[in-house]
Amino acid sequence: MNLFRNTLQRAVALAIIVVLTSLASAAPAEAGCLREYDACGDCAKKAMYAALWDLDFGALEDAYLDGVDCDIDVIHCLMFGQHHKYKCGI
Repeated sequence: MNLFRNTLQRAVALAIIVVLTSLASAAPAEAGCLREYDACGDCAKKAMYAALWDLDFGALEDAYLDGVDCDIDVIHCLMFGQHHKYKCGI
């Protein structure tokens, strides 16, 4: 039982070290992705507020889909390094 616990603790520590090392080396790329995500999310929020203000349900759906697209773009950016250079309103 003690041997299993020690082996498990070592495996968890190794996994944490590997994850932290990979995140530290990819920090500049992640920062770019998160900046793009922030800009994209701000645009989607502004579109949603405008749609709510105008009570335009079609525009509200479009703003929601823009927000979902931002989520997909950040995942692509983090996983594959595909920057989208998002421009608000396009």
